[in-house]
Amino acid sequence: MALHQDDTTLRIQFEITETLVSQGMMEATYKQASNVTRSNTVKADAALKLRNADMAVIKISRHRAL
Repeated sequence: MALHQDDTTLRIQFEITETLVSQGMMEATYKQASNVTRSNTVKADAALKLRNADMAVIKISRHRAL
């Protein structure tokens, strides 16, 4: 009887561990996804600022050419 009880305890511990691991993986995946989104937003923002800076340089260059 004691052996059967230990087996049940181990199975429950395994199921709890498996659940915690899968939750942890979901959280890690979510964090990774949100980091990628944030990273892409930062890159897009930086690209827009660079483009705006380039446009400002083009305007200054045209003004000097005139």
